[in-house]
Order: sequence, then C-alpha cells, then structure tokens
Amino acid sequence: MTRRTFIIHIIVFCSVVFTILYTMHNLNASRYVVDREVSNTQLQIPSWQEAREKEQGFFGNYVKWFVPIFVSLILIEVLAAKIMKRRLYRLNDSICDLSCGIAEQLSTITVKAVLFGSYTLVYEICKVKGVLLFHLPNDIFTWLIAFILIDFVYYWVHRFSHTTAIGWAGHCVHHQSEEFNFAVALRHGILQSLFNFWFYLPLAIIGFHPLIYASTKSLNTIYQFWIHTKLVNKIGIMENILNTPSHHRVHHGKNEQYIDKNYAGVFIVWDRLFGSFAPEEEEVVYGTVAPINTWNPFTANFQFLGHLLQLSYQAPFFIDKFKLWLMPPGWTPRETKIATQKHYAFRYKYNPAISAKAAIYASAQFVMTAFCAIFLFGKYKYLGVEKFFMVGFVVFSLICVAAIFDKKSWAFRAECARWCFAIGLYFFWTHTS
Repeated sequence: MTRRTFIIHIIVFCSVVFTILYTMHNLNASRYVVDREVSNTQLQIPSWQEAREKEQGFFGNYVKWFVPIFVSLILIEVLAAKIMKRRLYRLNDSICDLSCGIAEQLSTITVKAVLFGSYTLVYEICKVKGVLLFHLPNDIFTWLIAFILIDFVYYWVHRFSHTTAIGWAGHCVHHQSEEFNFAVALRHGILQSLFNFWFYLPLAIIGFHPLIYASTKSLNTIYQFWIHTKLVNKIGIMENILNTPSHHRVHHGKNEQYIDKNYAGVFIVWDRLFGSFAPEEEEVVYGTVAPINTWNPFTANFQFLGHLLQLSYQAPFFIDKFKLWLMPPGWTPRETKIATQKHYAFRYKYNPAISAKAAIYASAQFVMTAFCAIFLFGKYKYLGVEKFFMVGFVVFSLICVAAIFDKKSWAFRAECARWCFAIGLYFFWTHTS
C-alpha cells in the first residue's frame, strides 16, 4: 500500500467513525421521543404537515444533517484524485448527479411525507387494535434489530429494482452515471420511493415505531455513501461481512458478469446467502446497458418509464401490457416493433465538448440553483404560494444548466426565458412580502 493510498484509507475511515459517533450521540434523544409516543395508546392519525415534519425532522431523518459531511467528502475525494493524478470526476457528470439529487429531494417535500404518514397510520391502527405482532421495548436491541431488518428488506427492494421493469424505472437513475465517485451516491430517482416503500410496511405490523423505522432507514442510506468510491481498495476480512467499495463497484458495473450482482446495502452476507454475490475481478465499466446520452435530470428520471409506456401501448396481446412491468428490464412483448436494448459494455463516454466559458457559466448557475433549493427545503413550510413558483424555477434552472452541457441549440433561448422568470419571481416575492 502506497503512502497516498494509506492516507486516503485513514481519511475515509475517520469520516465513517465520525458518522457513527455523531449518530450514536443523538440516539438517546431519539429514544426519548419514541418512549413518549409509544406510551400513548390513542389513535394518532398524522396530518400531511405532521408527517412531513416528523419524517424531515432531526429524529426521523439523519441524512440531511450529514449533507455537509457528504459535500466535504466529495471535495476531499476531488483533491485526493488530483494528488494521485486520477480522473475520477467530470464536471458535467457530477453536476448531473447533484441535479438528480436535488430533483429527488424536491419530490420528498410531498411524496416521502405521504409515505411516512402511511407507515405511521398502519402502525397506529395496529397498536390501537392490539394486532401488533410484538410490543417491542424501546432499547438499543430493538434499534439494532430494526437496523438489520431494514437492511434485509433493502436487499430485496434493491433486487426487485433491478429484476423488474417497474422497479428499474425508479432505480435506473442511480446507475446512469458513467463515473463512480461520492457524487454518484447522491444521485437518486424521483420515482424510486413510490415503487419501493411498500416493502417496508410489514415492519410497522411487526411493531417498529415509525421514528425507529425512519431513523434506521436513514442510517442505512448514510452508510451507503462511503462505498461509492474508487479510492478504497479491498479491506480484508470485512469484505466477508460488510458491503464495501469493492463490492459496490461490481454492483455499478455493466460488464456482463457484474450485472445484477451485490444488492446489499450494509451487509454483503445477504448476497452470499441468496446467490447474487460477485467479487471484483476485471476492471469495472460503469453506466447502464442502454446509455441515456443527456445531462438532463428529468430525462434521466422519466426516459425509461416512457419507454415502458410505449412498449405497453404497442403490445398486441392484452396480457403482455401488464406482464411487461414485472418482467426484467430488457424484456419486450411479443410482436412489438420497438427493438430490444442491446448490451454496450465498452464504449466512449457521453461527453459533448463545450467552451470553458460556457462550462463556467453553467456551473455558476447550478451553484445558484442549489442555494435556491437549499433555501426552499429549509423554509418550505413558512412560504405561501411563492413556494410553487420557486419549485418551478429550480426545475427550469436544472433543465437549462443541463441544456448548456448537452450543447442544445435551444439552450440560449431557454436561458433568456429563465432569467425573465427569475426577475418576475423577484418582483412577485418583494410585492407579496
């Protein structure tokens, strides 16, 4: 192991340890909140606003509190790559990753609150009716069991997302990047939560409090951030137990022997038990079998879904219109005119050449848009009708930034319209304030 590699290992290890300690520091407070709510035997049906506040609150979702750590690790990885003279990041690809993350977070304003409220409703009804399978004590062992079960369910959710067309429609966004770095860890699909949430509902019936569910699920997500890197090699005996960067590189590969392997979130033992494990051997080629060839985050989210709808519409046999959604992503109905997706494992990366000035301008506009999104996430419940205009502005801005990097002919006209939108939004805001 070289000195540089050793330093990278130490930095990543210290970051993971800090994450664990920071989380454990707040578990006692989380358990206090759960104790208070479990003792109430009355039916508590949450409103949309209450569900959102709990799901996005400190004791329900740790992910947002780790965003500064995630950003810091991305910057550290960029610096480390420069020092080691390895090209791990491309500006256009990374901005697309982060744009997909922002788009996904915009959907959480409503979608995840509704889903968390649904979980809470199931739990409350089961508690009041006395049909919870277990009355679990609010102790560290319950939290540990919840963490393990969340990861077990995640394994099957993840497997479903790769082996069925409807699951892949939500999850494919995460795999579209042709790079592999910490920024990819923040790239998620808007539709993914809608398709995957239902797998976790049995945990409510078992007896896991909604805040235990939300907290341990967010810890599962936090763990998976650090495994999105090329800088960490195999880590010895831990490779047999935990999901590691080596295992997850395999999962993101489109090499034929790597496709549909290593679904684990935290514990790689699930893949070893259920026959979906593959070790990292040959160099990994990243991306999806059918490349999207755009930096537009909304095309990334809905292109494959549109492909499925087109296939379903053209399918001449009625049963195939429904069968399509539960078949593997590459399956096509009988006698359809749309060609099947071919396997392109080794190819040039999508990378339209634009001028340095255009890249700098687009990057600056993305940073401005990101700050608008952060403000929106933090102040959403305090805003009136202007929040809908702000959501529209953020969405339009992400599309315009992508158009510049895609070298679209309409990018300049769209950017002019966006600035008119921004000026109009400013005057509307100052007038209503």
